[in-house]
Amino acid sequence: MYNLNDNYAGFTLKETREIPNMGTLYRFEHDRLGTPVLFLKTDDDVKAFNIGFRTPAKDDTGTTHIIEHSVLAGSKKYSEQDSFFDITKHSVCDIANAYTANDHTMYHFITRNAKDFDNLFDFYVDSVFCPSFLTNKDIFLREGRHVENTGDGKLEISGVVYNEMKAHKVNPIAVEILEVFSTLFPNTPLQYEAGGDITCIQNCTWERCKKYYLHYYHPSNAVISFAGNFDVVTYLEHIDTEYLGAYQKRTYAFKNVKTDLKVP
Repeated sequence: MYNLNDNYAGFTLKETREIPNMGTLYRFEHDRLGTPVLFLKTDDDVKAFNIGFRTPAKDDTGTTHIIEHSVLAGSKKYSEQDSFFDITKHSVCDIANAYTANDHTMYHFITRNAKDFDNLFDFYVDSVFCPSFLTNKDIFLREGRHVENTGDGKLEISGVVYNEMKAHKVNPIAVEILEVFSTLFPNTPLQYEAGGDITCIQNCTWERCKKYYLHYYHPSNAVISFAGNFDVVTYLEHIDTEYLGAYQKRTYAFKNVKTDLKVP
């Protein structure tokens, strides 16, 4: 279907491989930025998309987790803060979510409906490359942490991520796993609570999240993947013409997570 070393919308096909009982895997690479794209061409009607970034945790403030939530809370094309819930509520997708790990963040969805695939694809790509939280601090405050009046004259810390991790903190298995990882993998991202520790989330700032996002949410630090029975070139062309032109190639080094980025 695609020819090795040919160019497709700014991406060159570097490798083709047959995956038994699944389909044909194509590996493209953006000529200018080096962004890898994996496309698993299948025969069924399930369509999937994922874009991930290498996002090593630096501490327990939950910076990467707060960014994940904030990225999906409004973008250039989808300005409403609840756009993610609106678009998924009116779709028939099987999965539409995002995930923060200690060393990466992923944004993914799966659907059998072609129209839903196009709508979700446009939403996800615009969200990760043009998020509103970079200019709207209220998104960070809502998704990360803020102080609010409880109504009885008392103040308390709240926020989507803060409250999520507050519930996570009482899970004994999660606490035990974090302790094991911290002991076995010191001086690596695995020693931290990627979701954020409730005693440290309050130390995360909007400026910190913006600085982290601008460093790591870059096409040269991303991996994009598709799966399904369709022509991927249309989507490659959309990504290249709508978004990648604004970026210059970067080189990332992840050998020393302590010095990779100085975040105050």
